[in-house]
Amino acid sequence: SQGLSAGEDLKAVYQAQKLFLADNPTTALASLTSADITPYLPNGMAAIPTVTDLDGGTRTIIITVSPPTLSGGYDPSSSTSDSVWDAGK
Repeated sequence: SQGLSAGEDLKAVYQAQKLFLADNPTTALASLTSADITPYLPNGMAAIPTVTDLDGGTRTIIITVSPPTLSGGYDPSSSTSDSVWDAGK
């Protein structure tokens, strides 16, 4: 399902983000790039994934905030604390 896939992608990016920052503690979160995070992605992911929203649109994962979010502030439930597409919650 789209929700499961999106949640897994967000969590993978969140984990990669945390690993990178643990190895590079002086790097500011706001300055992260996909080149920083990509080597830390699991399962041979070669790039920061994109997510298909419930309306069929494509959303990018914003890596300069923690936990990562989807472009456009997209959250299908409109709640940041219900674990629906919310990485790290």
